[in-house]
Amino acid sequence: MAEHSGATGRRSRLFRALPCRIARTGARIAGGHRRSLTIDAKTLAAALAHACHEKKAEDIVVLDVAERIGLTDYFVLVTGLNRNHVRSLANELHVRSKALGAVHRRLEGEGLYWWVVMDCGDVVVHVLQPEARAYYEIEHLYADCARLNWEAIPVSRSSDLSAAEA
Repeated sequence: MAEHSGATGRRSRLFRALPCRIARTGARIAGGHRRSLTIDAKTLAAALAHACHEKKAEDIVVLDVAERIGLTDYFVLVTGLNRNHVRSLANELHVRSKALGAVHRRLEGEGLYWWVVMDCGDVVVHVLQPEARAYYEIEHLYADCARLNWEAIPVSRSSDLSAAEA
Protein backbone atom coordinates (compact mmCIF):
# COMPACT_ATOMS: atom_id res chain seq x y z
CA MET A 1 0.00 0.00 0.00
CA ALA A 2 2.84 2.39 0.82
CA GLU A 3 4.46 1.80 -2.59
CA HIS A 4 1.20 2.54 -4.39
CA SER A 5 0.60 5.81 -2.51
CA GLY A 6 4.22 6.86 -3.17
CA ALA A 7 3.74 6.41 -6.93
CA THR A 8 0.47 8.26 -6.79
CA GLY A 9 2.08 11.05 -4.78
CA ARG A 10 4.77 11.51 -7.44
CA ARG A 11 2.17 11.54 -10.18
CA SER A 12 -0.04 14.05 -8.37
CA ARG A 13 2.99 16.34 -7.83
CA LEU A 14 3.67 16.15 -11.56
CA PHE A 15 0.08 17.03 -12.44
CA ARG A 16 0.05 19.91 -9.93
CA ALA A 17 3.13 21.33 -11.67
CA LEU A 18 1.45 21.27 -15.09
CA PRO A 19 -0.97 24.05 -15.98
CA CYS A 20 -4.61 22.96 -16.04
CA ARG A 21 -6.66 24.26 -18.94
CA ILE A 22 -10.42 24.80 -18.70
CA ALA A 23 -12.05 26.04 -21.88
CA ARG A 24 -15.52 27.10 -20.76
CA THR A 25 -14.63 29.04 -17.62
CA GLY A 26 -11.28 30.45 -18.70
CA ALA A 27 -7.79 29.09 -18.63
CA ARG A 28 -6.08 28.16 -15.43
CA ILE A 29 -2.46 29.18 -15.61
CA ALA A 30 0.53 28.43 -13.35
CA GLY A 31 -0.19 29.18 -9.71
CA GLY A 32 -3.89 28.40 -10.07
CA HIS A 33 -4.85 31.86 -11.32
CA ARG A 34 -7.49 32.14 -14.00
CA ARG A 35 -7.49 34.33 -17.06
CA SER A 36 -10.77 34.86 -18.82
CA LEU A 37 -11.34 34.21 -22.48
CA THR A 38 -10.97 37.35 -24.49
CA ILE A 39 -13.64 36.49 -27.05
CA ASP A 40 -17.23 35.23 -27.01
CA ALA A 41 -18.26 32.02 -28.79
CA LYS A 42 -20.00 33.69 -31.74
CA THR A 43 -17.03 35.93 -32.48
CA LEU A 44 -14.61 33.02 -32.02
CA ALA A 45 -16.56 30.90 -34.50
CA ALA A 46 -16.55 33.76 -37.01
CA ALA A 47 -12.83 34.46 -36.45
CA LEU A 48 -11.91 30.81 -37.02
CA ALA A 49 -14.08 30.73 -40.14
CA HIS A 50 -12.30 33.85 -41.41
CA ALA A 51 -8.93 32.23 -40.68
CA CYS A 52 -9.92 29.20 -42.76
CA HIS A 53 -11.13 31.47 -45.55
CA GLU A 54 -7.73 33.21 -45.58
CA LYS A 55 -6.09 29.78 -45.95
CA LYS A 56 -8.25 29.01 -49.03
CA ALA A 57 -10.62 26.58 -47.32
CA GLU A 58 -13.83 25.75 -49.17
CA ASP A 59 -17.49 25.34 -48.16
CA ILE A 60 -17.17 27.12 -44.82
CA VAL A 61 -20.33 26.77 -42.76
CA VAL A 62 -20.96 27.86 -39.18
CA LEU A 63 -23.94 26.18 -37.49
CA ASP A 64 -25.58 27.35 -34.27
CA VAL A 65 -26.08 24.00 -32.51
CA ALA A 66 -26.60 25.32 -28.96
CA GLU A 67 -30.24 24.28 -28.66
CA ARG A 68 -29.75 20.95 -30.40
CA ILE A 69 -26.62 19.69 -28.63
CA GLY A 70 -26.21 21.61 -25.39
CA LEU A 71 -22.50 20.82 -25.04
CA THR A 72 -21.31 23.40 -27.53
CA ASP A 73 -22.72 26.49 -29.20
CA TYR A 74 -21.26 26.45 -32.72
CA PHE A 75 -19.92 23.98 -35.25
CA VAL A 76 -17.53 25.37 -37.85
CA LEU A 77 -17.43 23.04 -40.86
CA VAL A 78 -14.57 23.49 -43.31
CA THR A 79 -13.33 21.57 -46.35
CA GLY A 80 -9.61 21.21 -47.00
CA LEU A 81 -8.69 20.09 -50.51
CA ASN A 82 -6.21 17.38 -49.50
CA ARG A 83 -4.24 16.01 -46.56
CA ASN A 84 -1.63 18.79 -46.64
CA HIS A 85 -4.32 21.47 -46.86
CA VAL A 86 -6.18 19.97 -43.87
CA ARG A 87 -2.89 19.92 -41.91
CA SER A 88 -2.23 23.56 -42.82
CA LEU A 89 -5.75 24.58 -41.78
CA ALA A 90 -5.46 22.70 -38.48
CA ASN A 91 -2.15 24.41 -37.71
CA GLU A 92 -3.56 27.83 -38.56
CA LEU A 93 -6.62 27.19 -36.38
CA HIS A 94 -4.38 26.23 -33.48
CA VAL A 95 -2.29 29.39 -33.82
CA ARG A 96 -5.29 31.66 -34.36
CA SER A 97 -7.31 30.26 -31.44
CA LYS A 98 -4.31 30.63 -29.15
CA ALA A 99 -3.83 34.25 -30.29
CA LEU A 100 -7.50 34.93 -29.56
CA GLY A 101 -7.19 33.53 -26.03
CA ALA A 102 -9.27 30.41 -26.65
CA VAL A 103 -8.14 27.15 -25.12
CA HIS A 104 -8.65 23.91 -26.97
CA ARG A 105 -7.99 20.30 -26.25
CA ARG A 106 -5.60 18.39 -28.44
CA LEU A 107 -6.59 18.02 -32.06
CA GLU A 108 -8.35 14.78 -32.95
CA GLY A 109 -7.55 13.13 -36.27
CA GLU A 110 -4.05 14.51 -36.67
CA GLY A 111 -2.62 11.21 -37.82
CA LEU A 112 -4.54 10.89 -41.08
CA TYR A 113 -5.72 14.48 -41.62
CA TRP A 114 -8.89 13.13 -43.21
CA TRP A 115 -11.14 14.71 -40.58
CA VAL A 116 -9.61 16.91 -37.89
CA VAL A 117 -11.66 18.13 -34.93
CA MET A 118 -10.64 21.02 -32.70
CA ASP A 119 -12.77 21.43 -29.56
CA CYS A 120 -12.61 24.93 -28.05
CA GLY A 121 -15.50 24.27 -25.67
CA ASP A 122 -18.24 26.51 -27.03
CA VAL A 123 -16.93 26.19 -30.60
CA VAL A 124 -16.02 22.91 -32.31
CA VAL A 125 -14.23 23.10 -35.66
CA HIS A 126 -14.41 20.21 -38.13
CA VAL A 127 -11.87 20.29 -40.96
CA LEU A 128 -12.64 17.56 -43.50
CA GLN A 129 -11.35 16.44 -46.84
CA PRO A 130 -14.04 16.56 -49.58
CA GLU A 131 -14.64 12.79 -49.49
CA ALA A 132 -15.14 12.80 -45.71
CA ARG A 133 -17.49 15.76 -45.88
CA ALA A 134 -19.59 14.09 -48.57
CA TYR A 135 -19.64 10.77 -46.69
CA TYR A 136 -20.63 12.09 -43.24
CA GLU A 137 -22.96 14.90 -44.40
CA ILE A 138 -22.78 16.80 -41.12
CA GLU A 139 -24.84 19.67 -42.55
CA HIS A 140 -27.62 17.19 -43.28
CA LEU A 141 -27.55 15.89 -39.68
CA TYR A 142 -27.93 19.45 -38.38
CA ALA A 143 -30.15 20.83 -41.17
CA ASP A 144 -32.61 22.23 -38.62
CA CYS A 145 -29.90 24.36 -36.96
CA ALA A 146 -29.51 28.01 -37.90
CA ARG A 147 -26.53 29.03 -40.01
CA LEU A 148 -24.42 31.90 -38.76
CA ASN A 149 -23.48 34.51 -41.36
CA TRP A 150 -19.81 34.54 -40.30
CA GLU A 151 -18.79 36.87 -43.13
CA ALA A 152 -20.92 39.67 -41.64
CA ILE A 153 -19.23 39.51 -38.23
CA PRO A 154 -16.23 41.85 -37.98
CA VAL A 155 -13.06 40.22 -36.65
CA SER A 156 -9.43 41.23 -36.35
CA ARG A 157 -7.29 40.72 -39.42
CA SER A 158 -4.50 38.12 -39.29
CA SER A 159 -1.86 40.89 -39.30
CA ASP A 160 -3.42 42.28 -36.11
CA LEU A 161 -3.29 38.84 -34.49
CA SER A 162 0.32 38.32 -35.53
CA ALA A 163 1.25 41.56 -33.84
CA ALA A 164 -0.57 40.44 -30.69
CA GLU A 165 1.45 37.22 -30.59
CA ALA A 166 4.82 38.98 -30.79
